Amino acid sequence: MRINFLVLSLIILQIVVLVLMPVIPYGGLLCWVVGALLLFAVAWPAFQGKRSR
Repeated sequence: MRINFLVLSLIILQIVVLVLMPVIPYGGLLCWVVGALLLFAVAWPAFQGKRSR
């Protein structure tokens, strides 16, 4: 379930990047920032869940 959510998030991220890339000059930088935030948001609860158990 977690992996499917991660894949879905990455697909959405790719679509957003493809849409914004021509508009924003720093599309690549935006991709890295949003990707890092999204990955952190997905991985952090899972990491805390493993740690608490």
